[in-house]
Amino acid sequence: MVEPPSILVDRSLGTNAVPAVFRNAGFHTLTIDDVFGPRPVPDTEWIELADDNGMVVVCKDNKIRTNPLERQALFNSSIRVFCLTNGHLGVAEQAERFEQNMTRIRRRLRTQGGRPWVYAVHATELRRLHLYQP
Repeated sequence: MVEPPSILVDRSLGTNAVPAVFRNAGFHTLTIDDVFGPRPVPDTEWIELADDNGMVVVCKDNKIRTNPLERQALFNSSIRVFCLTNGHLGVAEQAERFEQNMTRIRRRLRTQGGRPWVYAVHATELRRLHLYQP
């Protein structure tokens, strides 16, 4: 059986509830703080780390697709991202979105080629977001 990829959870999703969803689902899960400690970390730095280590990124910063430096880093990578696009969800709602979509997330990880890619995580679906060439 193939090991599931490691998950890297962005700081924007906290260090407890969302990481616990992925840990409970059997994924080796790290947070930005686990890897880098409390120091500020540019998105380009953790994108590179995740790409170099074949990690899947979980975040709520949909702007990584539009910020020029982050977009370039994503476009030049083979990264896989699951992103909450609603920045106003509370912690429990964030965790619930990922938990409700866990079967869909696993399916995408098994079947979705053509990396890099970003999927928006909605209440009852995943929706692929377009990555525009920088």
